[in-house]
Amino acid sequence: MNELFVFLQENMATKDDIADIRRDFATKDDLKGFATKDDLRAFATKDDLKAFATKDDLRSMRDELMTHLDGIVKRFVDFEQELIFLRARTDRHNEALGLA
Repeated sequence: MNELFVFLQENMATKDDIADIRRDFATKDDLKGFATKDDLRAFATKDDLKAFATKDDLRSMRDELMTHLDGIVKRFVDFEQELIFLRARTDRHNEALGLA
C-alpha cells in the first residue's frame, strides 16, 4: 500500500500542473471568434447536395441527348437525299416540258 501511495505522489498532477494545463485550453471568449452551428446552417449540407446531378446522371443525360440528336441528324440526311432526288426529278420534268 505504501508503494502505491508513493507512486501516486510521484506521478499525479499537482494543482500547479493543472493550472498550467488549463492556461493552454481555449476559453469561452477565445471560442467566440469561431463559427457556431447556427453560422454554418446557411451553407449547403450533404442532403442539399443530393438534389444536384452526379457524374453518372450527367453521363446518362448526355448519352440520351446524343442518341436523340443522332436521330434528328439522320432525318436531316434522309431529307437532304430525298430533296436531291426530287430536284433531279423536277429538273427532268421541266426539261421534258421545255421549261428549263
